[in-house]
Amino acid sequence: MPGGPMPKACDRDDDFYARTRHQAVVLREIPLTDSRFDHEHVLDKIEDLGKNARDAARSQIHRIIELFLEVQHSPATPPRPVSMASINDAGRIHGDKLGGTLRRDIEARLAALWEAARYRAEWGTQEDGDAAAAPLFPVNCGCSFDRILQRRWYPEPLETP
Repeated sequence: MPGGPMPKACDRDDDFYARTRHQAVVLREIPLTDSRFDHEHVLDKIEDLGKNARDAARSQIHRIIELFLEVQHSPATPPRPVSMASINDAGRIHGDKLGGTLRRDIEARLAALWEAARYRAEWGTQEDGDAAAAPLFPVNCGCSFDRILQRRWYPEPLETP
């Protein structure tokens, strides 16, 4: 199957992404003789459901990292309360919904998500008039994925010189 090895069967309530990948593999293997069933279209839709869930999870983690950078490096006092609320909401929602397959996917891509979020946060700070904060953004992710999803945790604002 494109995108990696065949996923194993999984608990229906545990891992939506893995389940869609598994069902797509199973559907590909079923010999069909009835031409009324649009096999390829249904297969594509099942795969798309899983990819949409994966892309949404990656996007939310990207957004949380971007907000972390803005909160940590913003000269605002207190540091961006709206951003902090958004971090908490996104982390709570995704921490509860991520199955093992998506969690492993994001952990494997955390460095790339960090880099993309860092780039977007640089633009965000410029838009907000905080361009001096952008050079302070760390090049590498300084925390674990579990830490990123931890409720009510925010990076400490840095002391400005």
